Amino acid sequence: MLSQKSWKLEGIILLIAGILLGISTLTLVQAVLQFVIGKESFGEGSLLFLVFASLSLHGSILVGTGAFLWWHRLSWREAFGFATPNWGRSILLGLLLALAFIPVGSALQGFSVRILTWSHVDTPPQEAIAEFDKAASWMSRAYLAAFAIVLAPFAEEVIFRGILYTGLKQTGRPALALWGSALIFAGIHHSASIFLPLLVLGLMLAWLYEKTGNLIASITAHSCFNAINVGLLLFGDHLEEVHHHLLHQSP
Repeated sequence: MLSQKSWKLEGIILLIAGILLGISTLTLVQAVLQFVIGKESFGEGSLLFLVFASLSLHGSILVGTGAFLWWHRLSWREAFGFATPNWGRSILLGLLLALAFIPVGSALQGFSVRILTWSHVDTPPQEAIAEFDKAASWMSRAYLAAFAIVLAPFAEEVIFRGILYTGLKQTGRPALALWGSALIFAGIHHSASIFLPLLVLGLMLAWLYEKTGNLIASITAHSCFNAINVGLLLFGDHLEEVHHHLLHQSP
């Protein structure tokens, strides 16, 4: 099914150019608003700042994809397999893949951190963790959680698996499509410590899209994976305290 998608190469190039233009435009607007409103109301941890920062890439992806599909005269349902009747199976496979990947991803991240530490390479906090730490209010944290669980998985799966992977595969180079889309996916998260686990996740999400022909499967897996990590980020310390307390209460 995926090989039957006839994405036009010039359309993909225009889409990428449009996404870059959208990022540049929103970044400029963000800088102007920060100057006009002031950093006290538009600081890094404010809700308005986080909305602009998060939508600069993912909002540009969704708007650009809408134009891309209009140019190809396709609906979202037709383009990404949402019209197929296997939603239940696709969602179930997505959930199972996410749950299976959690221990694998954790092990790969631990391995990456050890290698980076041994190589004397700094491992700064992940961008997502830094944003949660800077969040100035519970509303900002709630927005970041919703963004990570809903918007980010949808936008990233649309561009990386739905368009880039499928488009590169049409060139007759399936290995390039698989590894290229996964490498770019891992690279945009700007963290050496999670590059390897995200690379493997990208490979698995492409396989899942191939297996089901419905992008909802990889969106579900991506969303579930992010939800688990957001939960650990928000409540991990509390859960550790409860676990420590239970250990000391046990006979």
